[in-house]
Amino acid sequence: GYAGYHEWRLPTVEEAVSLLESSKRNEDLYIDPVFSNKQKWIWTADSKDGSEAAWIVDFRNGSVYWDDFIYSRFNVVRPVRSVE
Repeated sequence: GYAGYHEWRLPTVEEAVSLLESSKRNEDLYIDPVFSNKQKWIWTADSKDGSEAAWIVDFRNGSVYWDDFIYSRFNVVRPVRSVE
């Protein structure tokens, strides 16, 4: 658990995309300054066609793409939880 909660999960690609801003706002990142600028891109929970690849949201250039997560050296996440 973290911060008293245990239901943390990876965001869907749609949830992660909703964080993108239309212009650079956070030290050259397309994300609101309320969020940390240490995570330049994040993995999502959505795999690409059931493969060993997942969708990534990249705040450096405002893009969305997929990559093979099995062999990736970089595993950056921004966990979320649903509010009831």
